[in-house]
Amino acid sequence: MGQEISDHDPVFIKIMANNLLYCGEGLWRLPDDMVKNKKFRQMSEKKLRAYDKWVQEYLLNEMQCKNAQDIKDLRKGGQNPQSKWEALKKDIKRIAVTTAEEEKRRQIKK
Repeated sequence: MGQEISDHDPVFIKIMANNLLYCGEGLWRLPDDMVKNKKFRQMSEKKLRAYDKWVQEYLLNEMQCKNAQDIKDLRKGGQNPQSKWEALKKDIKRIAVTTAEEEKRRQIKK
């Protein structure tokens, strides 16, 4: 039997801020050829620009908050950059998958 470092069991805790998303669904990689697809690029750019505009407005609103409770209220219901970013990534992935499927069907028809 090895020598014990301590006679106490370690305590593990997980600290997460309110409204913070848990990240860890795995890895999905955008296919390289999707970047060359005009339809995908246009749709993704539109989504990214809308997100950027929303973040700019959010940051202005956050700067006007007087205390932590105001910020917490501002972030309610998924109205925070992390939740919006997570939704944006899922949306872009959906667009990529749909576009790839359409492209595959188009190639089969030829």
